[in-house]
Amino acid sequence: MTKHTTHLEFQDRLIKSEPWRWHGARVLVSLGHTVTIRPSSVAPTFEERAAYSDKGDVIVYDRVVEIKHIEANFTCREDWPFRDYIVEGEANIVKNDPMWIITFNPTGTHYGFVDGKTRPQWRVEPRTARERGHTTLFYICDLDCVTFHKVEE
Repeated sequence: MTKHTTHLEFQDRLIKSEPWRWHGARVLVSLGHTVTIRPSSVAPTFEERAAYSDKGDVIVYDRVVEIKHIEANFTCREDWPFRDYIVEGEANIVKNDPMWIITFNPTGTHYGFVDGKTRPQWRVEPRTARERGHTTLFYICDLDCVTFHKVEE
């Protein structure tokens, strides 16, 4: 796979993730938080990516909130399909130091919530990202650090 192909795939994933960022912002607003959504832009080339690096998905209280979604379905701790929880890529945690990390199920009806205050309990592990096909370092936590919630209509 070339850098060009990889970058095109990244661009596609970034564009497809945009509605999730807005969904996360709506959920945070419904919980009474004031939210700022920074503009999103896509680097035209792999070589220009550093200039377009994101500085967090959503801002609450001047702190970053990372919004993610996964393909695996879940509604609660009991049906969470994994033995642990991937918080976020190590580089992104180091760069943005998020206050909260929110991960939605495929339909957006439920989410896992990790408070950045639990970071001392996280560990760094290599994991292979299925959609990317390469191994990278992620912060991982036990399910004790995660609360699960239903999105209120």
